[in-house]
Amino acid sequence: MNRFRLSWLASLTALSLATAAGAEDTLALSQGDTLRIRIFGHPDLTDTYEIGSGGILAIPGLGRITGVTSLAQARDAIGTLIDQNLGLDPDSYSVTLGPLRAVTVGGHVGDPGDIPYSVGIRVAQAIARAGGLSAPRLSSNITEVALISQEQERLALAEQRLAEALMTRARIDAEISGAETFELPPDVVPLVGEAKAEELRQGQLRLLAGSIESYESTLRRIKAATDINSQNITARQASAESLQKQFDLVRRDLERISPLIDKGAITGERVLSLRRDFAEIEGLVAEAVSSLSQARTQQVVLDEELKALDLQREFDLTSQIIAIETEIVSATTSREGIVQTLDAAGAASLPLNFRTRDSDCRLTILRENPDGTPALLSADALTPLQPGDHLEVGRQTRECPALLSETGFLR
Repeated sequence: MNRFRLSWLASLTALSLATAAGAEDTLALSQGDTLRIRIFGHPDLTDTYEIGSGGILAIPGLGRITGVTSLAQARDAIGTLIDQNLGLDPDSYSVTLGPLRAVTVGGHVGDPGDIPYSVGIRVAQAIARAGGLSAPRLSSNITEVALISQEQERLALAEQRLAEALMTRARIDAEISGAETFELPPDVVPLVGEAKAEELRQGQLRLLAGSIESYESTLRRIKAATDINSQNITARQASAESLQKQFDLVRRDLERISPLIDKGAITGERVLSLRRDFAEIEGLVAEAVSSLSQARTQQVVLDEELKALDLQREFDLTSQIIAIETEIVSATTSREGIVQTLDAAGAASLPLNFRTRDSDCRLTILRENPDGTPALLSADALTPLQPGDHLEVGRQTRECPALLSETGFLR
């Protein structure tokens, strides 16, 4: 251990001793803590007494006091009993702390369990007494090391798979909303790192741009065809109306000269020419009407194609959402199973891109309030502990800061 760390340990110990000197009187006492009472000339009363439920302290032959919550308060109450029953002055007796309730240290420490409480003890010292922060424990067994390495590789693949699925979902959401870009999803960076996450985003942005261009290209084609067909309908309708007018004129001419034809006043060649013109125009009118009908039918087809394009796009995006949500659930489940396996092997903190959980890196104290209700408190390395506290140490990953980063103490 280097001189700097020894100096820090000495400073922390000195701080704890100085704190203890003033903390004994106000230390919160409860059921299970003990007091040492020494009464000169009365060895039968000199003993260690345990505080019972409700803060009751019974001293056979002297009496009992209730609601004991601190050494100072207990010392005053015991002094009153001694004065009333024995008539002794304060110099004839002493009341000091006996063994206090142990502190329980749980979570990711080398040797979790109870440690004896000492006045002024702080979180860092409790962790040290519980074996220090637990580091990744890799077995020396070659087979087990190989299996852990294999699980770590599987974890990296599972996180890559999950990151890709989350990025794909972001791209689909952007496409549904009509956006041409999207921000980097925050859940992706802890999985694969910022550089890889941005690489995945750029790939999905290219897919998004291609999908938008494909849709808009098809949309432009249909709209262009619709515009051309509308112009065609207008032109064919005008042509059909013009031919119909010519047909009506020729028919009226034939009807007007029909009596002359019957009398033979008009030559057969002229009659034949008029009838040929009539039949030709009648055929052109029929052809124009048929062409106009086809153009109108084509317009209906184009309108339906436009509707089908939007419906098909909506269907495709919905199908993609269902598929990618299934992929996200599958990848998340796979990743969690691998993490549990690595946790059991003591190697969960090794992957650099490991995604931390809410409890990671945290130091939490579960403490009983004077009224018996529990309290959950956040702590740091220098937080003082109380008798009966439960200190829970979160899993230490590479993303966790050192317990005392300034010195590297308990790193």
